[in-house]
Amino acid sequence: MPKNGVPIKRLALEVLAIFLGVTAGFLADDYRDYLNDRRREREILQQLLEDLALDSADIAPLIPLSANRARAMLWLNNSASQPNPSVDSWSAVLNGMRSGMFFTYEPSAHTYSALKASGDLGLIRDRQLRDTIVYYYEDRQPVLEDNNWGAVNAEIRWREELAPYVEPQPATSLYRYPEVHVTDPNGLFADPTLRNASVLLGSWYSFQESNARSMRATNASLKAAIRAKLVRW
Repeated sequence: MPKNGVPIKRLALEVLAIFLGVTAGFLADDYRDYLNDRRREREILQQLLEDLALDSADIAPLIPLSANRARAMLWLNNSASQPNPSVDSWSAVLNGMRSGMFFTYEPSAHTYSALKASGDLGLIRDRQLRDTIVYYYEDRQPVLEDNNWGAVNAEIRWREELAPYVEPQPATSLYRYPEVHVTDPNGLFADPTLRNASVLLGSWYSFQESNARSMRATNASLKAAIRAKLVRW
């Protein structure tokens, strides 16, 4: 027994009890933090799913529009190189493009941007899934966005080169955009600047169609991986 009258055994038990109590408190805090992180991770994945769905919907119109534009440019260039191109056919193809105009892709990345700003990206424990998410938002989205702006600017330049050779018909209540009529077929078919602009525009839209198809496939695969992770929770 020590001088103060407290048995050593009792003292050791009290120290052990305090130690275990403090340790249990730390473990409880850690477990609470773990549960909060897992809840937040689930919320993040669900929010990413919503953003990916919006992004897929924004990508979808690019595919048929790009394919149609690329085919139209190919036809116009091939037709212009033939003897006696058909003005009526040219007008029909141009009028087929008038209502579509161009489409601007606006990436949906609100959740990912917030994760980067907050540093919460690490809450996604699956490294392969996290790397795929980073690849989608840091690589695929910027590539398609740049491609889209290139196509939009190329179409604007193409329309500027085309403008001297066509004129719009009077608008009617049946058409949102008036039809156009070729007014100078000789100049139209012989203009090398317009031909180059057409080739460039067709190339941009061909690239955009390919990129958009690849992007939608990646989008679908990423959504499937996130859903699988949520199901296994």
